Amino acid sequence: MFTTFSCLTRVPIAFYVKTPSLWDDKVMPLLLETGKEVVAVGRALGFSEEDLPSNAAEVGIAFCVEMTKDWDVNVNHKVGTQLDLEAGRPFEVEAIVGEVVRLAKKVGVLVPR
Repeated sequence: MFTTFSCLTRVPIAFYVKTPSLWDDKVMPLLLETGKEVVAVGRALGFSEEDLPSNAAEVGIAFCVEMTKDWDVNVNHKVGTQLDLEAGRPFEVEAIVGEVVRLAKKVGVLVPR
């Protein structure tokens, strides 16, 4: 979800994490809801709590925050997918997000909400 968000906005995720007014009020809630949708699709596909914990979105967000906590917001660290997008190369966002949407449709889960 972080890769997709960075590609959609063309802004490195560390910038959002380091900008509390954006992270706390806008970005983190959006990423959290997106992650919960992915978990809902997983449940509908039959993934157990053990295989896909209900708090997977929260754990993923916490990992991102921890990973970027010491990054300088002025350092323009970008994920590979964002670099591919900016260079005009093929990238995997459609394959990742598109597959979640296709699977959701198959199991009757409405995404995005």
